[in-house]
Amino acid sequence: MDIEESTFMKDQLKSDLYQLAKTSGMDLFGVAPVERLANAPEGFRPSDYLPETKSVIVLGCHFPEATALFWEQAAFPYQYYGYAIINKEMGHAAFRLSKALEDAGFLALPFVPTVYPKEMNYQSQAAEFSHRHAAVAAGLGEFGYSGLVITEKYGTRVRFVSILTTAELEPNPIRRDLTLCKRCNKCLTACPSQALREEFEETLEIDGVKITYARVDKYRCYYCILGFHPQTGGIINEPLPDRKGRLTHGIMSRSIAKVYMKHPVDAMVQHEMQHAVDWVDYCGRCLHVCHPNPRQLR
Repeated sequence: MDIEESTFMKDQLKSDLYQLAKTSGMDLFGVAPVERLANAPEGFRPSDYLPETKSVIVLGCHFPEATALFWEQAAFPYQYYGYAIINKEMGHAAFRLSKALEDAGFLALPFVPTVYPKEMNYQSQAAEFSHRHAAVAAGLGEFGYSGLVITEKYGTRVRFVSILTTAELEPNPIRRDLTLCKRCNKCLTACPSQALREEFEETLEIDGVKITYARVDKYRCYYCILGFHPQTGGIINEPLPDRKGRLTHGIMSRSIAKVYMKHPVDAMVQHEMQHAVDWVDYCGRCLHVCHPNPRQLR
């Protein structure tokens, strides 16, 4: 549901939360009943964290289009406004809504907006909770082939944060037409390290809707996030070995070690820059090239 388009809501609590999200700078607000995420992997379901979860609230925040459109001319505006600062804004909003839910007599568990790997397992890069899957379950968009969520108004220029709650709120309808992704494959060709490939497909089901997207080679993707690979916005350009199939832990380790041995000062500086504000993503190329329904902005 677009924050700009106020709709009648039977649920007064949901209406109050919607208004609070709007005044907190959020652009999208949706609710999924916990049952829609029942097919999540064991250990990552809402009930694994908050057993009495009834609803999952998802907030979406749009970031300026130009930061993605003109990434090649200036990479840091995207890294700052499209990743670092927007995560803080969503964290503040989720904090406010969680307090409002507690004031109404319900438990609320907000997750961190950005990815902090579960138990610091960087090999799997499995976040504690998937905001993307929750956003789709809450009707805010649909999966593109890249695995990014595409929204009707903002395309992929949105990030999400989720709140688990014991409040039973009126759910948003899920998108069932799945027409936003045009399968242009720009995301596949734009990925600097070929982390997105058609042979790595993932198929899942949310509320009866079958979804298929390209599963990311997490090692290749993480190398780009660190800004080591060419065309990722970093100051180091050391390509990964040109090999077919998924990277192994050993290849990844040797590739990172090579960067630090060959560019010790640059690698240290880049590492510090990545944490200068909070944490920035040095890549995002799949997101930059995906704009299936671009808005006409002057």
